[in-house]
Amino acid sequence: MSTVDVSKLSHRARRAYLKKHKRKRLRQAAARSRDETEAKELALREASPSYQRQLEEEEERERLEAAQKERDEQEWLEREARAQQEWAEEQRRREETRQKEIEAQRQIRADWERQKMTEQTAESSQVGKTSFVKDIASTESDTTGLPPWHHPPLPATAPVPPPVNSFDRPPQERCSFFRKTGTCRYGLSCSRRHDYPQRVESVVEEDGAAEDGDHSCIVLCIPHMFTHPHLPPPDAASGELEDSGALSADEESVLCADYMEFYHDVRDELEARWGRVAALRTCRNRTEHLRGTVYVEFVLGSGATWDAAEACAGRWFAGRQLTCMVVRLGGGWREAICGLHHRRRCPKGDSKCNFLHVFLNPGETVTDLHHALKLQLGELPPSERGRESTDRQPRNTCGSPFSSSRRSAYRWRSRSRSPRRHRTSDRHRRRSSRSNSTDRSGSRSSSRSRNYQGRRFHRSRSPSNRSRSSGKEHKKQKKRRKVHSHRRRSPSHSIHVSPPSHSNISPV
Repeated sequence: MSTVDVSKLSHRARRAYLKKHKRKRLRQAAARSRDETEAKELALREASPSYQRQLEEEEERERLEAAQKERDEQEWLEREARAQQEWAEEQRRREETRQKEIEAQRQIRADWERQKMTEQTAESSQVGKTSFVKDIASTESDTTGLPPWHHPPLPATAPVPPPVNSFDRPPQERCSFFRKTGTCRYGLSCSRRHDYPQRVESVVEEDGAAEDGDHSCIVLCIPHMFTHPHLPPPDAASGELEDSGALSADEESVLCADYMEFYHDVRDELEARWGRVAALRTCRNRTEHLRGTVYVEFVLGSGATWDAAEACAGRWFAGRQLTCMVVRLGGGWREAICGLHHRRRCPKGDSKCNFLHVFLNPGETVTDLHHALKLQLGELPPSERGRESTDRQPRNTCGSPFSSSRRSAYRWRSRSRSPRRHRTSDRHRRRSSRSNSTDRSGSRSSSRSRNYQGRRFHRSRSPSNRSRSSGKEHKKQKKRRKVHSHRRRSPSHSIHVSPPSHSNISPV
């Protein structure tokens, strides 16, 4: 330890150094006193009998804990050995079971191969016998001239079975969706019966039509004829969404414009070859069995429908080969078309609903469509559209909410409306007429009554109910008052035209 020369330190440093060493000496003295006290206490404790007993108890406790730990370790080792033995036994049993299963499968395969070989042998022997019999029969026919076989007629008392119709099917429940829409999402794998109409009227078709009712109709069905990027198949759509068919305004306008072009193209072609079309409907569903399907009903009936189906089958349209079929809408158009789609209330949307979500045809509104369905029609004639007027027009799926016919009718009503007349003008007219009839007013009241009669709009007496007219109307009224006042004050200036005398007319 280095010593410090205190004489060379300043007064403050020297006092700090001395205080520090004083504290150190005090700490050392306290430590020596504490050690001596602890040594004395330990000596007294070791000499005490109670302390000796405590030490003995602690040693006994440690010995017991060590013995318990040894026993626990031994028990754990025994349990582990038993578990290992049980696991090995379980593995041995599993291996034996697997070997037995393999042996059983081998035995089953051997039996199957043996049975197959036996069947092949029997079949070959049967073929040999059949060929042998045929050879014998041909030999006998060649030698004796008898037929190769002979079926004796039935006895006269034998019961005659009823004739079997080729259209008869086993009793099976009809598919409700196929009956209503002419198509089914399950197709040929549907567990219910699909009744297709026949061109030749048969008993089965007549029964089906009677069961469907008077509103059933035969239509031409062309699946997937209308294709568009905004009508993707289910796998290309954005999931199986609750309503993934919601399009933006631009996409909807493009889709409707393309559909209108498609509609005119298809309708003109069909009407040019098979007569007037009563209804043409195109589905905008996203489901695979309805997406872009076109339904056509002809005015000439089922004959034109069958002719169109036979002629259009196999033709190409927009790079796709068409598949045409004739179906029956058992409940008519009213049951086939989803009535909630254009009201935006269909809970399943375009991707899951099995009823027809159709486009609105050009010049058609939602009201026209609902009115046609109410009349059990697929489409209203163009002359009947726009006659139903409603206060709230549902949103038009294709185009603006009002069609051209609706707008023209709206303008016609606005032109036919008579001009509004202020209610106070009639009151003043009646008042002026009473004053003229009783002759109780002077020239001023008479001129005022004429002025009120000449006006279309005027101010009422109460300031709060005055009707303001434009500047031109005010000038016309002022000019009219001047003319009436001038004629009243100077009647001599009025022009009188006397009728011509017959004597002045020379004969022709």
